[in-house]
Amino acid sequence: MLNPGGLFHVDGSHTRLISDLSGIPGRAVTAFHPMGDTVLIAAPPYLARYRQGRLQVLRQDHAWLRGVTGMVDGLDGNLWLFGRAGIVRVALADVDRAFAEPGFRLEARIYGPSDGLIGAPLAGTSHSTASRAPDGSLWFTTEEAILSLDPRALAAKAPAPPVRITRLAYADQALRDPASAVLPPATTRIEIDYTALDLSDPTHLRFQYRLEGVDPSWIVAGGQRRAVYTNLGPGKYRFHVIACNSDGVWNRESAMLDFTVRPTFFQSWLFRLLCVALVLALLVGAYLLRARQITRRLTRSFEDRAAERERIARDLHDTLLQSFQGLIFHIQAAVDKLPARLREQSAIDAALDRTDEVIAEGRERVYDLRHQFGRGDLVESWTATAQSLAMDGKPLFVASVEGAPHALHAIVADEVMLIGDQAIRNAFRHARAARIDARLEYGARGLSLRVRDDGCGIPAELATPAGRAGRLGILGMYERAQRIDGVLQIEPGLSGGTEVQLFVPARIAYRDAAGRVPRWLAGAWRRTFGWRSSSAREIGRTC
Repeated sequence: MLNPGGLFHVDGSHTRLISDLSGIPGRAVTAFHPMGDTVLIAAPPYLARYRQGRLQVLRQDHAWLRGVTGMVDGLDGNLWLFGRAGIVRVALADVDRAFAEPGFRLEARIYGPSDGLIGAPLAGTSHSTASRAPDGSLWFTTEEAILSLDPRALAAKAPAPPVRITRLAYADQALRDPASAVLPPATTRIEIDYTALDLSDPTHLRFQYRLEGVDPSWIVAGGQRRAVYTNLGPGKYRFHVIACNSDGVWNRESAMLDFTVRPTFFQSWLFRLLCVALVLALLVGAYLLRARQITRRLTRSFEDRAAERERIARDLHDTLLQSFQGLIFHIQAAVDKLPARLREQSAIDAALDRTDEVIAEGRERVYDLRHQFGRGDLVESWTATAQSLAMDGKPLFVASVEGAPHALHAIVADEVMLIGDQAIRNAFRHARAARIDARLEYGARGLSLRVRDDGCGIPAELATPAGRAGRLGILGMYERAQRIDGVLQIEPGLSGGTEVQLFVPARIAYRDAAGRVPRWLAGAWRRTFGWRSSSAREIGRTC
């Protein structure tokens, strides 16, 4: 029994409250129907259920639940409701599922005036306006008549309705019965009309649609027969639509429409590639500008150092060496005035001879300060060093040059020469090698030097700038490489021995690097198209 105080169980003269219906908003109950241990309660716009001491409210707002005054279960497995919307049929299995799965939405079949319904539900009565007779027929009380409905006499479920897309509209254009379409650039809004065929009751057709890439799930359209999309971007799209008839049978074989929205120039891949190319060009330009600034600074530093060397050499030649030379002339003139016997017994002549040797050495040093090593001078200097160190032509020394010639900055040439010279001396003195190779390469990326021997190798702890206490040769090589922004590596060779590698970037080493196409770009061109402008020739000699 249901009254404003709640839901009661009446057994003879005993009445027991089983639920105060506090879970129902406003306790606005219009109808209820007991089924065994379950009581279904209509509390528009919701449906509630009381089972095993628990009250559940299905919070789904359905229009067909409004004004419900009668509820009854039929022998056909359906729940029948009578309200302002008409006679409503809902599968009991779907009701149970909706209470168990809150995300599952109830679907109902509504019978109205077009199906023979006469009048609205009888109002102002405390009794249910829907009941079931022993033979399974259903009875409904309206304000104008008493209606009978036999669920067994209802026609079998109609087949799924076929679905068709009838129109695609965009801008001021419209396509009839489209199967596919290509839309012009800048199309952002489209309208798609669709329909389905149901001769028995077309007013109860319901639709769902989805646009791939836009809708994450199916859109419930109800009876609406048009889909509108705005803010579409360029690309390929596929539209699906399915329909359900009045018996709840869905046509899962959707009607489809494929269409493409062409991009504008600013939406095209070409424009994006141009933007990427522009960004890359800006980055490369910034890199080249920074590299040129560094190159100019280093070049200016090299020029200042070279000018300072020339000044020192000029001062030594014009002052110190000339003064020494004049002093020697005076001493020699004084010695010539001494008696011959005294001159023979003295060590003055020997001192004068040694002084001449020192002055000659000083002139050579001055020449070295003013001299700039060229392409062949480096290798010839290393060859001369090897000849002075070789014993009976052993070990074998071979020097070579690869690549097109480049004028080197004087400071770079000096440091490279001294690094190579030190590497060759170390190989002759410590490696116990049978062959020593020195190769100088003028590459697109920079100047490379490699000195390799097949000797006993060098311990790893000695190949570092720290080296061994008291041995400054390797430390000096690292310091010289650092002064010209070079990279020096001393490591074991692939087939034994030791390999010394020096690399100086082109922008630092080459005098003609500034103002030209970057060497690394030219090298990439040559590697791509197979053109090689470098020549290799062996100019060393066997020692």
